[in-house]
Amino acid sequence: MRLRGVMLEPQPRPVSQLRELYRGNENVVVLEAALDRERWIRNPYTVESDQVSKWAGGMASFHREHLLKQNYLVEGIKGMVRELKVRCIPFGDVVDRLPSRRLDLLQIDAEGADGYILSLFLFDRIRPAIIHWEIKNMARREKEASLDRVTSYGYRIAPSGQEDMLAVRASKRDSNP
Repeated sequence: MRLRGVMLEPQPRPVSQLRELYRGNENVVVLEAALDRERWIRNPYTVESDQVSKWAGGMASFHREHLLKQNYLVEGIKGMVRELKVRCIPFGDVVDRLPSRRLDLLQIDAEGADGYILSLFLFDRIRPAIIHWEIKNMARREKEASLDRVTSYGYRIAPSGQEDMLAVRASKRDSNP
């Protein structure tokens, strides 16, 4: 079985790497964009330096302070943070680009915006089999709201390590509303 889906990446370098990785797989659509409530242009922050590990160069956030908190992992990060301009699109645009009506995995890793992005997902249109999102940068109220949201659509939840959550659809018949 070949992977199929839509990948969103707002940063030019990582999106180029994804396009190269999935070149020739017509079942994977790679979009250079970020998710938001509406279509518009926003200014996220990213880490840019030849002196950091590849994983650190993939960090991005609309909130500069979320990146600066990573100083314990990337010494001197403050001098490496750069501002970008990215196109934002709503989840409807992403769902419309799915190669099929089935969505196996919704993976969210958005440096502190995970709860917000999960709040935008169109559960009334499509229900992924698995949802995985980061909770380490969420306030307690936001964590609880994200858990309430997924359980209200029939998902079972469990921690995935210390920083992530995993939600699994309770039954196959819940795959589409």
